[in-house]
Amino acid sequence: MTGKAIVESYLVRLEKLGAVRAKPMFGEWGVYLNESFAAIIGEGRLYLKVKGVPENLVEELFGNRNQPYDGAKNYAEAEATDFEDAEWVAAVKSALLAARVYKAEI
Repeated sequence: MTGKAIVESYLVRLEKLGAVRAKPMFGEWGVYLNESFAAIIGEGRLYLKVKGVPENLVEELFGNRNQPYDGAKNYAEAEATDFEDAEWVAAVKSALLAARVYKAEI
């Protein structure tokens, strides 16, 4: 299971996308952005839900998709260092909001 310190470090980064919280689930952590389930933190890695994001945009922003667990679909792995790039963060936020992965802040 991913340690609390790693989860907290990802949550700090994810705050750039909106209000964020995590809760234990699936033996790892489920992440909510603006109260919508939007990611999984598993085995120390962050997987963002990208269902509805055009495939070419997923490839451009994340490269290849990875599975947080066997049988999972529509998740893209993000590196902690990706969040240091303001343009990348803005593009990801726009893509996820357009695909309705999570709700805009009220």
